[in-house]
Amino acid sequence: MAIIFKRAATDGDFVVDQSIATAGDAIDQNGQAIKAKKYNPEEFIARYGVNYRDPGAIYQTRTQWGEIPSLPLPVAPADQSVNANIPIIIDADTVKTLATQKVNRLALERHEIQMSLRARFADIEPEDILQFTFAGRLITARVTEVTVRPDYLADIICTEFLASVSVSISGSSGRPTEPQPVGTPDSAYYHLDIPLMNDGDDLNGTGFVQYHILASAGQPYWSGATLFRKDNAGLYQPVSGQVTDGLIGIALTALPDCDNPYVTELDRSLTISILSGDTSLLTSATYLEAMNGANMFALGQPGRWEVCHVLTITNNGDGTYTFTGFRRGRKSSEEYTGLHQAGDFMVWLGEENVQNITYSLASLDQEFTYKAVGIGDNINSANAVQRTVTGQAEKIPKPCQLKASIDSPSDIRLRWVRRSRMGSYWADDGDYEAPLGETLEQYVVRIKSGPGGSVLRTIMVDDATFYDYSGGFQIADFGSLRTSGMQLTFDVRQVSGTGVTCPAREATIDL
Repeated sequence: MAIIFKRAATDGDFVVDQSIATAGDAIDQNGQAIKAKKYNPEEFIARYGVNYRDPGAIYQTRTQWGEIPSLPLPVAPADQSVNANIPIIIDADTVKTLATQKVNRLALERHEIQMSLRARFADIEPEDILQFTFAGRLITARVTEVTVRPDYLADIICTEFLASVSVSISGSSGRPTEPQPVGTPDSAYYHLDIPLMNDGDDLNGTGFVQYHILASAGQPYWSGATLFRKDNAGLYQPVSGQVTDGLIGIALTALPDCDNPYVTELDRSLTISILSGDTSLLTSATYLEAMNGANMFALGQPGRWEVCHVLTITNNGDGTYTFTGFRRGRKSSEEYTGLHQAGDFMVWLGEENVQNITYSLASLDQEFTYKAVGIGDNINSANAVQRTVTGQAEKIPKPCQLKASIDSPSDIRLRWVRRSRMGSYWADDGDYEAPLGETLEQYVVRIKSGPGGSVLRTIMVDDATFYDYSGGFQIADFGSLRTSGMQLTFDVRQVSGTGVTCPAREATIDL
């Protein structure tokens, strides 16, 4: 193919930056204003090689050569070769073009020219293009070095330069037959202790799932990774794999706390800088679509992920996106709404993004070591991370609608409404009860001395969503009966059959 090489000046267009055409522009130096030096033939570069990483060859190091078959100007024979290392991932044809452009440029810049210019030329800088007449010939030159003296005279070194040259090159070639692997783009493991995403992931009390995402560490050309987990013998075993680059971002500010996670924050905004993944997934959703599960993401760090839905997504055109309008604290993640910081990860929770691993009940609260190893990479060079399996997918959301009322003669009936990890729906007739979704129905009720106070009594309640707090217990706990006009503080949490401790809700009720 034919390629036209054209040098672009620093202002973005090929223009002559300065013309030296007036007598006296160049300073007389011992009887000479311009000094020219022609390179010796043996100084010419005949072959220029570029080392790069080829995505078509599992990111291994390759070399493409630019050579001089013929030029419009006579060039003395030469056999010198030069290699350059460019630590980028790029296709072979593009590198071949770059190498050919470079070797022709080196051959064409055959004269080095030195001169000293008046102070009005002191703003000249390297890479500028000059034109002047020398030996009866108009010279176009590229500035390679500038020295400005204390008296503001400028000493210039430049090389003769052709604005345009057309050459023909062959296609890319020369790939080694026995390449040496040099690794792949780094991979990252995101440990997601988040609530149950799909009912089908639940193991019905026989174990639990731990979610995660694999992604590139921000580099292009990532083609997938395998997740390894260290076993009891100290050996890494493959446990999962992913070829879709996880959609990950960084929150540039801290998302403020939400007073009521059951109300959509329509005006709240958060700017996210994207690290990896397919940003075409970042599209706005209607309120109904968000209510039905669209645009779900996790925000935070391991141990404090809040799960949200976003309504409006705006591409800012600079690698950042603005999220506006949130449904906050989905399921059991409502306890983390006030723990956010600038720099939190945003992990997009699309089905194509999220993976999971099953664990036995005995693994609860154990720490494991993981390595995300890119396809073609060496496990020994991959970073190891330690994460604890918390069983967050087994945590039942806090009970709601806590109430207390004095019953005859002195008992106080405590009531609450259970919630569920499992799927639910809106019932038009209002006669709806959340599915149990557990191997048992049990609650822990604690009577407290006051809001945020000490625990006076703990009661286990089976198969019911109420408890009668007897007058005798009231006298034992408070020294007297609770009567009308007084307050009573208690909290309730549901018990998981897997042994996971679920969050509790506290309420202080006026009797």
